[in-house]
Amino acid sequence: MKLSRPPFDIATCRAEARAARRAVGAAARAAADAAICRAVASLVAASAAQRVASYLATDGEVDMAAFHDWADSAGIEVWLPAVTDAGVMEFRRHRSGGPLISGPLGTRHPPPPPSSDGLDVVDLAIVPVVAFDDDCTRVGRGGGYYDRALAPLADRPAPFSVGVAFEVQRVDGLAPEAHDAPLDRVITEAKEYQRR
Repeated sequence: MKLSRPPFDIATCRAEARAARRAVGAAARAAADAAICRAVASLVAASAAQRVASYLATDGEVDMAAFHDWADSAGIEVWLPAVTDAGVMEFRRHRSGGPLISGPLGTRHPPPPPSSDGLDVVDLAIVPVVAFDDDCTRVGRGGGYYDRALAPLADRPAPFSVGVAFEVQRVDGLAPEAHDAPLDRVITEAKEYQRR
């Protein structure tokens, strides 16, 4: 299934894609989550990444908990996002089963430092997706947190970025804006897409 709504309207696209991912049934969701986590683990293992940014699912996002468990057992560090009071997204080291606190927008994240940093500490970033197209253009929640975090800086390149989504979140031909950070790859339960 693929969403399509020309002419393109970002608010409608966001609403329809969020509704589509929330509508995925429990059994299909569990199978899709497992397939996506396996594919991400294979990619991380093949890339030899030692520090990976990920997230904790909200609002029907792909649940990456199985990947986090695998990463911990493989000795790979998992870093989770936290939005600070200043409105900046930072990443904090997390171990499966470690403490979490409530954050804005219904999120949970590790407590404040000692271990927080930007994406410059990670080799690969796993990014939640609201909608995406075949060229790995991403629509997020609309706050721009990941776009800012994934943007290359003068002193570091952007990390390799992997969006994760259900196939029902795929749309036709998104038109990225200047501030949109492109993804290198998107992994769904059915297919892997690579940026052209």
